[in-house]
Amino acid sequence: MLKQLAERRRQIDEREARLVERERVAAVMESRLADQAKEMKRLQAVLARQSAEIEAAKQADMGADKARLTKLAKAYKAMKPKDAARLFEAMDMAMLAPIAREISARSLAPVLSRMSAEKANELGRLLRRK
Repeated sequence: MLKQLAERRRQIDEREARLVERERVAAVMESRLADQAKEMKRLQAVLARQSAEIEAAKQADMGADKARLTKLAKAYKAMKPKDAARLFEAMDMAMLAPIAREISARSLAPVLSRMSAEKANELGRLLRRK
């Protein structure tokens, strides 16, 4: 019976040693997870700051583009309709449509009347979309 108790005590001691080891490993893992969570929060803050900086730069760039576009539209508006139409004919629609949007319909009409029907219709379709 003493041998059985000694064996049982040895088994309990082994089990306790395994549990202590598991607890130690769990504590180390919890510490690592906490460190990783802190690092993730730091990286999220960095990412949020960079996203805000990128958005601010985009807005500034869009503002500068809008100013250049308005200036360019003003220049075309000041031209004689015949000259503006000739230049518009040679322009790509991706460039022409934003410029035309900046020009009032009253100022654009004489230019459109001097453009080819095909180009004027295509520009009209693009202007109606936005």
